[in-house]
Amino acid sequence: MGSSRPPLLAEHLLILHGRLSQLLAQEEWEEAALLGERALHLSSSLDPIDSDGCAALAFVCAAVAKLGMAASGVRLRDAVARVVATERDAVAMRSALDALHTLVRGQREEFFASVPAEQLCLAFFEAVPLDEESAPAVFRHPRLAVVVQSGLGSADQAVRARVLALLGKLLLLSPLKLSPALVPLLSKAVLHEDLPLQSLCLAALADATFLLASSPAPPPPSSPLPSLLELMYTFLYAPAPSLQQLALLGLAKLALHPQCAEPGSALAAEVDVEGVVAELAYRYTEEAAAEDEARLMPTFCLLFESLAAARLTLLSNSVIWICLGAAEDCVASGVELSPTSLRANGRMQAHTQSWRVSGGHVAWGWLEPGMGTECVVASSCVHRVLCLRFLLSLLPTGASGEVVSAVRLNLHAEHRVALDDGCVAKWIGVDA
Repeated sequence: MGSSRPPLLAEHLLILHGRLSQLLAQEEWEEAALLGERALHLSSSLDPIDSDGCAALAFVCAAVAKLGMAASGVRLRDAVARVVATERDAVAMRSALDALHTLVRGQREEFFASVPAEQLCLAFFEAVPLDEESAPAVFRHPRLAVVVQSGLGSADQAVRARVLALLGKLLLLSPLKLSPALVPLLSKAVLHEDLPLQSLCLAALADATFLLASSPAPPPPSSPLPSLLELMYTFLYAPAPSLQQLALLGLAKLALHPQCAEPGSALAAEVDVEGVVAELAYRYTEEAAAEDEARLMPTFCLLFESLAAARLTLLSNSVIWICLGAAEDCVASGVELSPTSLRANGRMQAHTQSWRVSGGHVAWGWLEPGMGTECVVASSCVHRVLCLRFLLSLLPTGASGEVVSAVRLNLHAEHRVALDDGCVAKWIGVDA
């Protein structure tokens, strides 16, 4: 008979919950209060607690909380702690914690001071309704600092994951206010944690990068946006393809955002979006040659299809960005930029053959021995050539003339080199 006792007590709790609900509906407050006390007392003998008992106890906690019975606060807290400790029913846990939040709303500081269980504290912070205004206050709470310190030092990966997920949630709710404090914490975790937690943190940091860059308010001097962008670039070459893809998606989201085309916007001011697209195009053309990294190709294809459909100006600007970088390389290599030197260096494409985009992959023919050295730029970075040709292939027919003119104007502005469109067209490898 002993083994049947827990289900019987769980059934009693369900009956009491039903009666409590009825009394509350009838506004029989005193009788409901007495019944609530009795239910909580009964729950203390429910040991061990099974799934039915866990759910029933959560229902009782919710009903008692509606009464606002401050005198039952300690007993209610203990009942909620039992529900949380079972970790058997996520719905029951959330219901019980919501009940606890209902009871202690308005006296949170005093209540937290008496909470002994760090697990209950963490679960409570997870359940507290948060928004942009409340997130900073919750983050500054001294009890959360204790929970974070103990949680991140836990040997249990699940506990560390819960703490990191909570920190990521707070960061995304109030990125401008919390990023100076939370980005270093999550960045450290993304570098040193196990792969599943690295992915969790990197995803939060990628979203935070986007939110900071696209915020209508100017970033504060302490904004970690530059370090976040550097982190995303770094993780394009992470050992795990899953981390590479997260970084790629984070950067792609920046490149596709319409606000980056608005002069004076925070995104345009803080992020070199043309450089981002060029970096991703470099990555695409490099990875296209590596069959073992073909898993990233669908993601790259989706990005560039979206760019070709909606952001032709950005693609053109990225081509210009690459050409100016090539000119800088020429200068750094001791080649004086002039119409004569550019003609001597020939086509920037370095005689690449069979250029096409097929099935989402970049394909090219062989480079004849010695041909690559005819162009200083190409010999220093063949991938720049491939990247440039790939981006040009995404532009519609007829757009190359505008790109050639823009490159000519920028070369004149940056390097005082007077060229005609035909010379520039030959240099970058397009039809004038």
